[in-house]
Amino acid sequence: PVISPATTVVPTIRLGGGKSSLEVSRTIQGYWQLAGGHGSYREVDALENMKAHYNAGITTLDTADIYGPSELIVGKFVNSQPGAIPCTKFCCFRYLEEINRAEV
Repeated sequence: PVISPATTVVPTIRLGGGKSSLEVSRTIQGYWQLAGGHGSYREVDALENMKAHYNAGITTLDTADIYGPSELIVGKFVNSQPGAIPCTKFCCFRYLEEINRAEV
């Protein structure tokens, strides 16, 4: 079932303009913890956490390729809740001229 953001009003901001604009919550829930460096967790608990934040009005989720399985778990939540906005990034620890574009 689709969850609707709850009664809590979390401020949002519109990024971009025109048809390509995107409205995101100004408070973003980060999921670096899913990299596992702070102990184990159950995926079902992570998904419930995302649901609780979404219900509180925090609709924007932050992840990255170096956060272990975070992108996959966030993807599962977004698949079940299309109103959620995932934000991810590619973390590179080399100079730009050293990056092979085929790797990106």
